[in-house]
Amino acid sequence: MNLKIIINISLIILFSITIINSAESKELENKSLQEKKQNLINKRIKDLKNNKPIERPNLKGLVPENLEELRYEEEHGNHTSVHFYPGWYNEETDNMSVFWVDPDADGISVLTDIDTDCFDYSTSVLVYVDVWHEESGDYNWTDLYFTVNGVDWDYHWFNFTFEELNETEGTWSMWVALLVWDDVDEEYYFQQQFDIPMIRVEAPEEEA
Repeated sequence: MNLKIIINISLIILFSITIINSAESKELENKSLQEKKQNLINKRIKDLKNNKPIERPNLKGLVPENLEELRYEEEHGNHTSVHFYPGWYNEETDNMSVFWVDPDADGISVLTDIDTDCFDYSTSVLVYVDVWHEESGDYNWTDLYFTVNGVDWDYHWFNFTFEELNETEGTWSMWVALLVWDDVDEEYYFQQQFDIPMIRVEAPEEEA
């Protein structure tokens, strides 16, 4: 067989092996990032279910003095529940959404409205917010405490600066969990969660 043909065949085989190895390496890397992300979220969920807050929030003036009486009055709503209010229209899904993502944020900024299930009930809530970048594996989180007043329209922001995102551009994801403070049991209880799978992050424009 011609030596040139043999060399060409060898190069083709070598190139094919390199492509296969590269694809397998990329697949293992993506799988590792997915497992890392899921492990972090699982840990947060476990903490959410099993741990009480380190410090009890200052609830003075937030809970009605006759809370126990109101719990069992039929004309009142549920005094132990809160929820994200679907106050924004999502064109992609043609449905109302419980969040709005600021497309012009220098980092990530997500707006929500949280309501209690009764118009005359105010309470404290704890929100877990986790964000991660699929390709790099970058991860960050924060715990936020808010006061929720009945069904008032309010603005609760979940913000991460570009620096807090390790200055990593690209597509980020967010996981949010909502907990409400129970004044009788003196602990937070899980209420609701949602995911935002694709949040585009770009570096802030440099000032001239």
